[in-house]
Amino acid sequence: MTDIVNIRNNINNYYKNKKEEYLKHKQKTNRDRYSKYYSSKQWHDLRNRYYSIHPICEVCERQGLIRPADHIHHKKRFLSGINETAKWRLLLNPTNLLAVCERHHKYAHEYMNKYNTDTADIEEIIQYEEELNNIMTVKG
Repeated sequence: MTDIVNIRNNINNYYKNKKEEYLKHKQKTNRDRYSKYYSSKQWHDLRNRYYSIHPICEVCERQGLIRPADHIHHKKRFLSGINETAKWRLLLNPTNLLAVCERHHKYAHEYMNKYNTDTADIEEIIQYEEELNNIMTVKG
C-alpha cells in the first residue's frame, strides 16, 4: 500500500513540476514578446502622458468611485495587430488606452480570456465585474 502512495505522490510531483516549468516558460516568452514594445521610449512617453491626464481609474470613475490608476490598459491588444506597423499603431494610439486600477486591469484580462477576444473597454470590464458580483451573491 505504501508503494502505491509513493507512486501517486511521485506522479503528482512530476506533473506539478511540469506545470511550474510550463508557467515559467510562458512568463519568459510573454516577457520576450512584449519587451521591445514596452521598453520603447515612445511607449514610456505616451504612458506617462496618459497617467498625467488620467490619474484615476477610468472604470472606477464611471462607477462613481475614486481609485488611483495603477496600469495603462490597451483596450485592444496591440499584439493582435496583423503586422509590425499595426502593432505599433495599436500600442501608441492614445484612443486605445485606458487608465485602470489593479483590480480592473485583472478583470479586463480575465474578460478577454474568458470570451476569447482581443478587446476590453470600460463597458466590458463593468459587465464582467457585475457577472463576478452576481456569482458571489448566489454563492454567498
